[in-house]
Amino acid sequence: MSFAENSFDNMALIYAHFPADIKSNYHTELAKLLKVGGLVIFEAFSKNNPAQKEKYPDIGGPPEIDMLFSVEEIEKDFKGFEIIELKEVVIPLKPEFGIRNSCQKIK
Repeated sequence: MSFAENSFDNMALIYAHFPADIKSNYHTELAKLLKVGGLVIFEAFSKNNPAQKEKYPDIGGPPEIDMLFSVEEIEKDFKGFEIIELKEVVIPLKPEFGIRNSCQKIK
Protein backbone atom coordinates (compact mmCIF):
# COMPACT_ATOMS: atom_id res chain seq x y z
CA MET A 1 0.00 0.00 0.00
CA SER A 2 1.21 3.46 -0.68
CA PHE A 3 0.01 5.09 2.55
CA ALA A 4 2.29 6.27 5.33
CA GLU A 5 2.00 4.67 8.74
CA ASN A 6 -0.41 6.47 11.09
CA SER A 7 -2.36 7.92 8.14
CA PHE A 8 -5.93 7.08 9.18
CA ASP A 9 -8.07 8.06 12.15
CA ASN A 10 -10.43 5.12 11.59
CA MET A 11 -10.89 2.19 9.25
CA ALA A 12 -13.76 -0.09 8.42
CA LEU A 13 -13.23 -3.70 7.36
CA ILE A 14 -16.66 -4.82 6.23
CA TYR A 15 -16.78 -8.26 4.63
CA ALA A 16 -13.05 -7.97 4.01
CA HIS A 17 -12.47 -11.67 3.48
CA PHE A 18 -8.95 -12.31 2.24
CA PRO A 19 -7.29 -15.60 1.33
CA ALA A 20 -6.19 -17.50 4.42
CA ASP A 21 -2.49 -17.25 3.64
CA ILE A 22 -2.53 -13.43 3.72
CA LYS A 23 -5.41 -12.29 5.94
CA SER A 24 -3.51 -12.02 9.26
CA ASN A 25 -0.54 -10.31 7.60
CA TYR A 26 -2.91 -7.94 5.84
CA HIS A 27 -4.55 -7.02 9.16
CA THR A 28 -1.09 -6.32 10.62
CA GLU A 29 -0.24 -4.03 7.71
CA LEU A 30 -3.59 -2.23 7.93
CA ALA A 31 -3.14 -1.72 11.68
CA LYS A 32 0.12 0.14 11.00
CA LEU A 33 -1.83 2.68 8.94
CA LEU A 34 -4.08 3.55 11.88
CA LYS A 35 -3.23 6.49 14.12
CA VAL A 36 -2.82 5.84 17.85
CA GLY A 37 -6.30 5.89 19.37
CA GLY A 38 -7.93 5.18 16.01
CA LEU A 39 -10.88 2.84 15.60
CA VAL A 40 -11.32 -0.31 13.55
CA ILE A 41 -14.87 -1.27 12.65
CA PHE A 42 -14.93 -4.91 11.65
CA GLU A 43 -17.74 -7.10 10.37
CA ALA A 44 -17.29 -10.39 8.61
CA PHE A 45 -18.78 -13.84 8.28
CA SER A 46 -18.03 -16.24 11.13
CA LYS A 47 -16.45 -19.67 10.86
CA ASN A 48 -19.86 -20.88 12.06
CA ASN A 49 -21.65 -19.41 9.03
CA PRO A 50 -21.36 -22.63 6.96
CA ALA A 51 -23.80 -24.31 9.38
CA GLN A 52 -26.27 -21.50 8.67
CA LYS A 53 -25.55 -21.81 4.94
CA GLU A 54 -26.41 -25.53 5.04
CA LYS A 55 -29.84 -24.63 6.43
CA TYR A 56 -30.27 -21.55 4.22
CA PRO A 57 -28.27 -21.93 0.98
CA ASP A 58 -29.18 -18.44 -0.29
CA ILE A 59 -27.16 -16.57 2.37
CA GLY A 60 -23.77 -15.08 1.58
CA GLY A 61 -20.26 -15.56 2.81
CA PRO A 62 -17.14 -17.10 1.35
CA PRO A 63 -17.33 -20.86 0.80
CA GLU A 64 -13.77 -21.44 2.12
CA ILE A 65 -13.73 -21.88 5.91
CA ASP A 66 -10.21 -20.39 6.10
CA MET A 67 -11.51 -17.09 4.73
CA LEU A 68 -14.02 -16.85 7.60
CA PHE A 69 -13.26 -15.55 11.10
CA SER A 70 -13.46 -16.48 14.76
CA VAL A 71 -13.39 -14.07 17.70
CA GLU A 72 -10.05 -15.59 18.70
CA GLU A 73 -8.52 -14.82 15.28
CA ILE A 74 -9.60 -11.20 15.46
CA GLU A 75 -8.20 -10.87 18.99
CA LYS A 76 -4.90 -12.31 17.76
CA ASP A 77 -4.75 -10.21 14.58
CA PHE A 78 -5.46 -7.00 16.49
CA LYS A 79 -3.41 -7.81 19.59
CA GLY A 80 -2.60 -4.68 21.55
CA PHE A 81 -5.80 -2.93 20.49
CA GLU A 82 -8.37 -1.93 23.09
CA ILE A 83 -11.41 -3.97 22.12
CA ILE A 84 -14.60 -2.04 22.78
CA GLU A 85 -16.92 -4.77 21.49
CA LEU A 86 -16.20 -8.07 19.77
CA LYS A 87 -18.82 -10.76 19.51
CA GLU A 88 -20.26 -13.42 17.27
CA VAL A 89 -23.91 -12.94 16.42
CA VAL A 90 -26.62 -14.57 14.37
CA ILE A 91 -28.27 -11.90 12.25
CA PRO A 92 -31.77 -12.52 10.93
CA LEU A 93 -32.01 -11.42 7.31
CA LYS A 94 -35.00 -9.32 6.36
CA PRO A 95 -37.55 -10.34 3.74
CA GLU A 96 -36.99 -7.10 1.83
CA PHE A 97 -33.52 -8.41 0.97
CA GLY A 98 -35.18 -11.40 -0.68
CA ILE A 99 -33.84 -13.80 1.96
CA ARG A 100 -35.77 -14.84 5.06
CA ASN A 101 -33.06 -16.69 6.92
CA SER A 102 -30.08 -15.85 9.10
CA CYS A 103 -26.32 -15.72 8.88
CA GLN A 104 -23.57 -15.82 11.46
CA LYS A 105 -21.08 -12.95 11.72
CA ILE A 106 -18.29 -11.52 13.82
CA LYS A 107 -18.81 -7.88 14.79
